[in-house]
Amino acid sequence: MSSLLVLQQQMVPKTPAPTCWDFWTADTMHTVTQCPLDDISAAWPAIYAALEARGIASQAVCAAAIATIAIETASTFKPVREAFWLDEDWRKTNLRYYPWYGRGYIQLTWETNYTKYGKLLEVDLIGNAELAMDPEVAAKVLAEFLAQSGAAAAADRHDWAECRRLVQGGDDGLPRLKTIVHAFGLPI
Repeated sequence: MSSLLVLQQQMVPKTPAPTCWDFWTADTMHTVTQCPLDDISAAWPAIYAALEARGIASQAVCAAAIATIAIETASTFKPVREAFWLDEDWRKTNLRYYPWYGRGYIQLTWETNYTKYGKLLEVDLIGNAELAMDPEVAAKVLAEFLAQSGAAAAADRHDWAECRRLVQGGDDGLPRLKTIVHAFGLPI
């Protein structure tokens, strides 16, 4: 290689790698979602890393992920158990898919999904369903789900109703999702 070419390559400014705070600050995410700032600051780096590792960390998907987490976790921005305000006896008695009830950022449910995502992530979610509550595991489940379900593609198309339907099965939470993504500067 010629010394001129080496010199030219050394002079080309390197583009910094994207970071989890490139689109919005933790303060902005807190203001838009009303989720606790400390919980956003703690959780978002791992969630973004999971989205990035899956190749879906576009601005629209990040906005959809943040809005979805705000909705699905009742604004805690932490992995939660389905009907977290009730006790385990209630879940055991009332949920036909017990013990594989909703856990995590998106409420992973049913034994088939625990099996599927456990295999994909190489985590024993069948032997220990509580692992779905681990923030790193919950972030990876979220990213994998958004990619595989088509919700990430819907977010990139700004089809918020489809994105919400793919996560929730209907349109519960859709107005809040639209409010959040619009506050992040995306078209609704």
